[in-house]
Parts: sequence; structure tokens; C-alpha cells
Amino acid sequence: MLTPALSLAEMIGSNGEVLHPTDKMTTTTQNSVDIPCIKSNITKREDTIKSAFAAFTVAMNTALDTRKAGLEESFTKTTAKERAVARKSVRTAFRIASVNAHKDLSVARQNAWIAFKKEAKSCKGGTVEIKDEMPSNARSSTEAL
Repeated sequence: MLTPALSLAEMIGSNGEVLHPTDKMTTTTQNSVDIPCIKSNITKREDTIKSAFAAFTVAMNTALDTRKAGLEESFTKTTAKERAVARKSVRTAFRIASVNAHKDLSVARQNAWIAFKKEAKSCKGGTVEIKDEMPSNARSSTEAL
């Protein structure tokens, strides 16, 4: 919204120069946001991130359990060389599982934020009107058969 027109005194600057009317005009914009829509999107985003962390935890616990079992198994080998090879294999498998779990978590978090930002754009401009309409192929109970 623009402020009312300025008086002649207001249009002359402190150094005597004439100001353009828009130099002193201020504009106010009102960004209305559909709060329930934003809350819903936040809930979806946070639940998605929470699920991603739960999946990450399961993946890491599985990797740790597998590593523990593999390391214990490596000490059933008879020679030091066989044990070293087995331990190296276990460490490599654990590292791969750990990296994959971290990547999956990162991708899930990024996707949650991308979806949130995309859906949040639809929350601008006030409340969204939702019409609950009967499907066109359904008949009303008051309709004659």
C-alpha cells in the first residue's frame, strides 16, 4: 500500500533538491501464509527426517552387528595371515555399509527439504478452500431413480 501524496515541503530535500514523489514513499506488502498448511508441511518434513534417522540407525546397528560377528569369526582362523585377510574384509564391508547408510540418510533429508519447500509455496496467499464434492458418477440420496 502506498502512503498518501507528499506535501510540497516534504518533496524538497534537506539540501534544497526536489525529490521525486516515490523517493519518500514506502510500500508495505502483506505476505499472508496459510498457517495450518505450513504446520502440516513441517509435520510431514520432520516425520520424514525422523523416519530417515530410524532407518539409518537400523542400518548402522546391522552393520555393527555384522562387523562384530565377522571379527569374532576372523579369530577362528588358524593362521595370522588368514585372520588379517578376514579382518580386512570385515572392515571393508563395514565401511561400505556405513557410507551407504550415511548417503541414504543425506538423500532422505535433502528430499524431505525439497518436498517441504515445494509444498510450502502452495501455502502462500491465505487459506486454501477445499471443496468436498460428490463424485460425478455417484447419485444423491434425494435423486429420483
